[in-house]
Amino acid sequence: MRKISTASIWISIIMGSITLIYLFISFFKTLFQSSQASISVIPVIPGITVSLTPAVIISIFLLAIVHELAHGYSSVVEGISVRKLGFFILFVIPGAFTEPDDAEMKKAEPKKRARIEAAGSASNLALGLLFLIIAVLIFQGFPTSPHGVLVSDVMKDGPSYGKLRPGDVIIGINGTRINSMDQLQKLKEGMKPGQTVVIQTLDRNVSIVLGASNNSTQPLIGVLLSPLPYYRTFLPINIAMPLEEFLFWAIILNLGVAMFNSLPLVPLDGGLIVRDLLEIVYGKERAEYLIKAISLMTAVVLIFDMASSLIMLK
Repeated sequence: MRKISTASIWISIIMGSITLIYLFISFFKTLFQSSQASISVIPVIPGITVSLTPAVIISIFLLAIVHELAHGYSSVVEGISVRKLGFFILFVIPGAFTEPDDAEMKKAEPKKRARIEAAGSASNLALGLLFLIIAVLIFQGFPTSPHGVLVSDVMKDGPSYGKLRPGDVIIGINGTRINSMDQLQKLKEGMKPGQTVVIQTLDRNVSIVLGASNNSTQPLIGVLLSPLPYYRTFLPINIAMPLEEFLFWAIILNLGVAMFNSLPLVPLDGGLIVRDLLEIVYGKERAEYLIKAISLMTAVVLIFDMASSLIMLK
């Protein structure tokens, strides 16, 4: 177990370094190559930047449980008492916490503290990769090669009413293959209201006359499309799509938290780990000075990237 805990320290350092390099690249692109700048960092704020769907709530709950249990278990292995371990719900957002004995943590060797601090991010990385493997096994082409666009609902009395159904998967229009929402939108750009088109689904072809959107210039199919890509699977649609949504958020949130929490920024676990490792080399006093400087640099770059990304979204 100690070997795994020690390995988790270096895993956290590697994740934090990769994340920091990415943030710096985005930082300099925005500063000096604004024409090539892109959205780089979007904070995950449940209910604000991320909708609070059941899949998101369950993913957050699993993420928090695994993260905090890993800290607690690692504390026990290292001989540090755990004063509190529990769960909570803030509004509808679940969470968890672990509280090792503060006095014992301060007296512990720096490497022992680092092993405890690294356990959370390493466990989230492992969980995210596990969910990714499950998704790849269940959904053919996940996550890069979708096989169509799922119809979530059909507009009453719209062009597709009575012809397309919720659960249909659009795979082509007029013989042109469609794998993703982007391909569908680009294909629609060359169409106009009143045009007759043949829509290919997984099990049949449907002929419809395109309607007009509110501005009367854009063609209207009259369906609500799922934001999730469709991947071929052996599961029925009504099971596959909720499962895909859960796996998507479980992967994104676990890997995202693992990478973000590994940044060399106190009070994140990554910052505490770097501080402990610096203490081994330079002593406690100098390590405190160095981690404050590193944290300040990381915070400036992170805040800049987040702010510029949010501005680009508007």
